[in-house]
Amino acid sequence: MWRNYFKIAFRSLWKSKSFVFINVLGMGVAIACCIVAYLNFEYNQKFDVEHVNADQLYRINSERNFQGRIKKLGLIPRPMGELLRTNIDDIERLTHYRPWGGNVRIKDDLFTADISYVDPEFFEMFSFQVLKGIFNLEDRSTIYINDALAEKFFGDEDPLGQTITQVLDSGVRDYTVAGVFRKKPSNSSFMFVEAYTHYENFYRNYPKNERGDWKSWNATYIQVSDPDRISTIERQFADYLEPQNKAKQDFQVTRYYLDPLPGMAVREEAEDIDSYTREGLPGAAVVGPLVMAVLILLLACFNFTNTSIAMSGRRLKEIGLRKVMGGLKTQLVIQFLLENILLCFMAMVFGLLIAEFLVPVYSQMWDFIDLELQYIENYNLLLFLFGLLLTTGILAGSYPAFYITKFQPASILKGTHKFGGTSPLTRSLLALQLTIALLAVISSFAFIQNAQFQKDFDLGYEGDAIIHVGFNNYDDYEIYKNAVVGDPQVLDYSGSKHQLMESLRNDPIKHESVEHEVDILNVDENYLQTMNMRLQQGRNFKPESETDRMESVIISEEVANLFGWTEPLGKQLIWMDTVQLYVIGVVDNIYTNALWEPLEPVMFRYAKKEDYRFLTVRSNPSEVVETNQYLESKWKEIFPYKLYTGEYINVEISQAADVNNNIVKMFSFLGVVAMMLAISGLFTLVSLNLIKRIKEIAIRKVMGASIGSIATKMNQPFFIVMVIAFVLGSAASYLLVGSLMDSIWAYHMDMNVTVFLLSGLAMLIVSVLTVGFKVFNTASMNPVNALRDE
Repeated sequence: MWRNYFKIAFRSLWKSKSFVFINVLGMGVAIACCIVAYLNFEYNQKFDVEHVNADQLYRINSERNFQGRIKKLGLIPRPMGELLRTNIDDIERLTHYRPWGGNVRIKDDLFTADISYVDPEFFEMFSFQVLKGIFNLEDRSTIYINDALAEKFFGDEDPLGQTITQVLDSGVRDYTVAGVFRKKPSNSSFMFVEAYTHYENFYRNYPKNERGDWKSWNATYIQVSDPDRISTIERQFADYLEPQNKAKQDFQVTRYYLDPLPGMAVREEAEDIDSYTREGLPGAAVVGPLVMAVLILLLACFNFTNTSIAMSGRRLKEIGLRKVMGGLKTQLVIQFLLENILLCFMAMVFGLLIAEFLVPVYSQMWDFIDLELQYIENYNLLLFLFGLLLTTGILAGSYPAFYITKFQPASILKGTHKFGGTSPLTRSLLALQLTIALLAVISSFAFIQNAQFQKDFDLGYEGDAIIHVGFNNYDDYEIYKNAVVGDPQVLDYSGSKHQLMESLRNDPIKHESVEHEVDILNVDENYLQTMNMRLQQGRNFKPESETDRMESVIISEEVANLFGWTEPLGKQLIWMDTVQLYVIGVVDNIYTNALWEPLEPVMFRYAKKEDYRFLTVRSNPSEVVETNQYLESKWKEIFPYKLYTGEYINVEISQAADVNNNIVKMFSFLGVVAMMLAISGLFTLVSLNLIKRIKEIAIRKVMGASIGSIATKMNQPFFIVMVIAFVLGSAASYLLVGSLMDSIWAYHMDMNVTVFLLSGLAMLIVSVLTVGFKVFNTASMNPVNALRDE
């Protein structure tokens, strides 16, 4: 019996090869997109799953409420950890965690390495795949590195017993490699850390960090096996609020709480928690591909259903004869569902082939994603594919299967029951297809337009030709500055304690009874000019002015707006409760977080020379690369045992541009695929409709109708469908695309009429060409060929 089912199914599909190809191609692309979206979602959900004790591990977070704005941090005061270890019995293990990048020397070669300082319990709490050595952090002279770093440092040599020399401001410190572990996957909270050593080495290497300093913070993790004790532990945290708030009165913590390791990375991104670990993917990076995949899958399913309904008219006599011969409705339903599932299976195979190309391409687009298409190791993916096969087969084919098999054989064989071509249902499905396609096309145009808008956006400074170099002390700054600033490529320079995108201080400032937090940067009198920041009002700092150094500040326009000042010059501000400051100048707003986050208010203070830690250099945009090479060559002459620290200031802007470009690529792909699927569905439906009405067309031609009038008559239903789709697609796009942009950026280009008109025009042109070509060819046929057939 099943053999006959398959035989009939293959014969039926072979008779409609062109329509089968269209369906398989469209469904295959949709399935490939679904696979990418699933792997992307799974990647985000599987953060930190490699840790055996994950369900028992917690990070202690802190929470601060400033003027109704809640800010969470994955950090606590450093002394608190030691007190918890001693005072709370429910804590079975505890480790501090303090990552700290630095320069290391291997023989005569210099490298950078991300070294983290942890307690010995760290390797008992967290799971690492040990490749070499025995992991025991009790020996403070040892260091444990990942396999990638071992290969980078030592090549084919055995790394065990090798010496790694950390270059510090105070000298050097030697470590012995005692173990090698497998590099953490990219969806791990600790993926950036390349090496671990004993936490005591942090105090040795950086003696300014005192053990009992409640102003100094780091991450702290604990292990608790009994989840019922969590609330009890959190209540005991309240005892440690007073020491912190007393030590740092301008940063009052309202509570400490435990954040479970499972899902921690995802919560970090969603709740904007500052920490030392890697956060999960941005919400838009997870939701975006899912939305795209669902839209394309719906298009393919609608296309599938529409084609099946339109083709069903050819098989009415087959259904009638099989019922007369004793065939059961159940058998007919199985037959039609089997054909649909066979089509979907073919599409699944084709989709897997496309996914083999699409998955690595998508993964390479993003620096923070590493997707792999594995079948044997990933049982969840196999279950997803099986579920996807059944869902698409049933969703796309169930209506035709159940609907056409209920017809009575007598009405079918007498010819009184007509079916196929177009119907209210097929036209409704086509309208939904075109609506989704238009939504995709509008999204493409909107994101392309937004990318250009953000590229031209005024950030308050010009970073195309700016390089900044960091130092650990003023003496190194002064030596290096004197060596480089005389070069003609250096058009301007500035010394500062802080630098945009790199370093700043965030503190509350007060005017009368109103208080706001601002980003504070200590700079010299040449900083604004070097960075091309524009003064709206007032003046710059006066060189060597002690008055300016003690009490003068320059604020951004946003600070004046927050305090409601129309004339900000001369206004008094109170900082740290006692320091009186006076506004001497106002600059244009400065977007320190690019366009991802809301605008932050900025305040500049006049820095002391001995506090300079950054040299900022401006050159010609066309010579910025050569200038950076010159700065690096000078660095190597002056500091041969330190790695060059120079960076382009617009690195984050460049990264934002890369993200923008990738988003444009994604939605352009969505637009092209959606349009192709919708147009193929339109072409199929028009073709089958014309086949059904071929004799009507012939008669109209015999009666003297022109090709134009016939084309108009045939196209009228589809034109109405397109108008409906344009209205629905435009409305849906206005709501959905704007919301999606809001979730990605704080500042983006709003939807405008141009986007809708361009998208609608593109859809109209492609649709008219598709339908018009088919209708014109059919209407141009010799009517004799159609009328002489039965």
